[in-house]
Amino acid sequence: MTNPIIVKIDKDLEDLIPTYLQRRSEEIEKIHEAINGNDFNSLKVIGHKLSGNAGGYGFDDLGVYGASIEHAAEKENMDTIKENFEKIKDYLNRIQVTYV
Repeated sequence: MTNPIIVKIDKDLEDLIPTYLQRRSEEIEKIHEAINGNDFNSLKVIGHKLSGNAGGYGFDDLGVYGASIEHAAEKENMDTIKENFEKIKDYLNRIQVTYV
């Protein structure tokens, strides 16, 4: 089994985190569809939103992957997009939230 990614989140956000993570999981399908359709504009928008909101919830790595997708979409670099898409999927599968 792969090691979990432990993320410590402020207790004040405890009610928001499950919904936030559920939306990110749903976003996986949107990213997948955009990759399959070579839809760089959608990938840029999704990456931008992810990079902008992930850090505010305490998911800094997720924000980095989103920013990478956004910048790669601007350059139409599908290899980098796919690489970061895999990182996002892995991150969401392994994440374990602890509230402090």
